[in-house]
Amino acid sequence: MKRFITKCACLVGAALLSSAPFSLAQSTAQVTLTGAGGNIVFDGVYVGPYTGTINGGAPTSIICDDYSDETYIGESWTATIYGFSSLSSSTGTGFTGVHWGGTSTTSQLVLYEEAAWLTLQMLNLPKSSSMWGYYSFAIWDLFVPGADSGLSSAGQSEVSSLIAQAQQNYASDSYSNFSIYTPGPNADPTCGGGPCPTAPPQEFLVEMAPPSGHTVAAAESPTLILLVTDLLGLLALIIVFRRHIIRIPA
Repeated sequence: MKRFITKCACLVGAALLSSAPFSLAQSTAQVTLTGAGGNIVFDGVYVGPYTGTINGGAPTSIICDDYSDETYIGESWTATIYGFSSLSSSTGTGFTGVHWGGTSTTSQLVLYEEAAWLTLQMLNLPKSSSMWGYYSFAIWDLFVPGADSGLSSAGQSEVSSLIAQAQQNYASDSYSNFSIYTPGPNADPTCGGGPCPTAPPQEFLVEMAPPSGHTVAAAESPTLILLVTDLLGLLALIIVFRRHIIRIPA
């Protein structure tokens, strides 16, 4: 019986280890929206880099890429963190963990890279720049075409020009230091300690290293997962048989 329990314990440990790539592939963080940047309003909404905290850290710039949902000053929620390596490079819906998929002509990865390129340009503008609004709507329009329909014809032309620049220049930059903070299925948003008027909150782009103790989500190669699983399983069997041999009476 003792030998049987030992074997079971080893096999259970091997099963937990083999599932590790899946459990460690994602991490979460507590995000709180603390400010609306320069308080610039375009078409009835705040635009530009917002400010927020991640896991109670120092205020940082967070960029909204989500025109379909709403977030409120003081709102706090749990977000799942993804890196751009998670995204699909094929056209179509692609990886479903983040808020937006690809289109029939543009991959999910390219859309997020274009949004990141626009983000970099916006973050380099002077504080409270009047261009913040056009950059914000250009990011939103990438994922929700027509988001800028409430702007003037001149404003829509400016947005179209920025999108064209992003499409031409996004490949010239690297976005490995960008993280996507997507409200998780258990985001549990609160506003002032109580329920929020609407849910879920928005998805945000953040140009920073992931918080200490967190691992940015990355799409695991099926081949790699199988290889790691097989190796861990083999290691577990070696441990089982080794213990079994050691326990045989002389």
